[in-house]
Amino acid sequence: MDLNSATLYGQEPRKNAFVIDSLVKGIEAGDSFPPVPIELVGLQEYRIIWQGHHRAVAHYIAGVPLVCELDARRVYRYTGKEMRIGDIELIENFEGFQARKERDSNYR
Repeated sequence: MDLNSATLYGQEPRKNAFVIDSLVKGIEAGDSFPPVPIELVGLQEYRIIWQGHHRAVAHYIAGVPLVCELDARRVYRYTGKEMRIGDIELIENFEGFQARKERDSNYR
């Protein structure tokens, strides 16, 4: 998904800046990531179903298309918490990043 031509919404208002930075480095190095599950909510508008907010924000920042998997069986239900991926706030939480890195050595 080209995040410049389609609008992607998420439900998580804040994401870890260190995790995002690591993912951007991976994107720039050519790493591949699993598809982000999405549902259609309007004309060229989609919403992340469950997981993938960090990946989506990293691809948005890197300017690289995001691999998505459209779930056409889902019925969109507005929760009132949706926000554009580019509007998600980045917070600095080094301890949270270190914990992720200890569980998964793929973090850069």
